[in-house]
Amino acid sequence: MKIHNIELLDNFYTHEKKNIAIFSDIFYPTLGGATFVVDSLAKSLQNRQDCNVVVVTGQVKNHEDSAPYPIIRCKSMPIPKTFGDSLPMPNYDKKFKNLLKKLNLDIIHIHTVFGVATFGISFAQKYNIPIVFHGHSKFNEEYASIFNHKFNFISQRLANRAFKIVNKADLVFTVSRNTKDVYLTRGGITKDIVVLENATDLKPTNNEEEAKKYIFEKHGIDENQKNVFVIITRIEIKTKNLDLLLESLKNIKQKGEDFRLLVVGEGKDFAEVKKLAKSLGLEKEVVLVGLVRDREIIKYYYKRADLLTFPSVVDTSALVKYEAGTQKTPMLAIKNTGASEEIIDNVNGFLADNTVKAYSEKLLEIISNPEKLQEVADEAHKTLSKSWDNVAEICVKHYEELIKNKKG
Repeated sequence: MKIHNIELLDNFYTHEKKNIAIFSDIFYPTLGGATFVVDSLAKSLQNRQDCNVVVVTGQVKNHEDSAPYPIIRCKSMPIPKTFGDSLPMPNYDKKFKNLLKKLNLDIIHIHTVFGVATFGISFAQKYNIPIVFHGHSKFNEEYASIFNHKFNFISQRLANRAFKIVNKADLVFTVSRNTKDVYLTRGGITKDIVVLENATDLKPTNNEEEAKKYIFEKHGIDENQKNVFVIITRIEIKTKNLDLLLESLKNIKQKGEDFRLLVVGEGKDFAEVKKLAKSLGLEKEVVLVGLVRDREIIKYYYKRADLLTFPSVVDTSALVKYEAGTQKTPMLAIKNTGASEEIIDNVNGFLADNTVKAYSEKLLEIISNPEKLQEVADEAHKTLSKSWDNVAEICVKHYEELIKNKKG
């Protein structure tokens, strides 16, 4: 077991505030939606006057935490990088289990369905602690995509297992209405489900010239280059619909349009994306950036871009649309997906059907009308720049109700 900010656990022992434990198998150094949500929510809860918060996750070799809140990492087993950073083994960590008993927990807030999370549920049930589950995944769609829509019986079994775990919670948060519908219709969830939309910690940067200079020096994209697109995502072709994106870009290139696409992120298909771009004649246009951890630098990629191109149909919400909104960069998403929620076509973002033809036609429409693009960018900034403090406030209200009901 490893503890970060151990001195802050003293506040749990005195129990003068609500004691909240956030359990997640996915956390730093792994980057992604769940990690950012856990970190952002924990920071906002930590800043409140009525809450103590601790994040519970697995230990990762050579990783040092720097968060302002306490983090408890249980024993873990190293695994191949393809499958994550480590495999948490909380049931085999006696010190970890003894420490949790002393923390006087009022709420256990679960974000995953693996080892740490399932241990958290068992612990909560044993000590009569209310459980909140936070749904970042639609499970059946994501597992099917991971297996390239083969071995459907395995995907379905994994999804069924996940939904059974979700149904053990007292309250379920989902990050979109689309995800809520999946949990009800396909998952058979019987517990109360509340849609709790994501937010962002990014603050606006008004220095567009500095962003242009950075991207030019880093990637050679001329400061006068028009039609700069960005996608910030895990690099998995089928899961993130990247083949549709690149084929759409091929179409608009054939129409004579000049553009650049910044692909920010890492993932198992990084090399395959490079090959695909080359095969489509997009070597010059597609810039594979890699992973960007610095939150200040990530602003430059959003700010330099005219448009966030995000065609995923699997994502439950897409944190990137809120991040992009802070920098006045609207998103082009696929209609009727979790990512497209809160987007009104041609108002605060853009929507297209899930076909290469439709997506490429929409791209052409967007870049042909820069005045409209600017208008939509301004509206994206107004409507999508949401604070995690607001999300934390909603969480606390539900925590209080659950604690009251449990005691009653």
